[in-house]
Amino acid sequence: MDKRNKYDTTVSVIARVDMQDEMQNFVSRKSWPSVRLRLGDGSMEHRFSRHGEEHRFTVNACLTGGEHDVVLEFTEKDVHQGAVEILSLTVQGCPIGLPIYQCRYTTYEKGETLHSHLYLGIPGEWRWTLQVPVQVWRPEVGIQ
Repeated sequence: MDKRNKYDTTVSVIARVDMQDEMQNFVSRKSWPSVRLRLGDGSMEHRFSRHGEEHRFTVNACLTGGEHDVVLEFTEKDVHQGAVEILSLTVQGCPIGLPIYQCRYTTYEKGETLHSHLYLGIPGEWRWTLQVPVQVWRPEVGIQ
């Protein structure tokens, strides 16, 4: 892959907060999670403020050819936060679909890495690897 070329790449993630605890219904001791989406040198952050709230994170970055990680991360490491569920991922406006499950989630607390998880029950970093330019692995995405 030619690392000299740069490609404008836009990624969006829709995530929903879950403040409910099955045993105690809504737990007042949980804080609202603050989450950041990163890609290259671009990022977007949001603090959720109501149960069931959905938020679209969109980041644009100018990336060299090759692999880059899309990262959705909790900004605080306190385990007493609401959970975050990833609902969708789009690249260049095109839904990714099932390949979204080719992700990994590493918890801050234990450092264990889980694969194919879209429900982030405790703080950590969720990663999905993107091939740039996106036309290499999905010809219908990012047609220029």
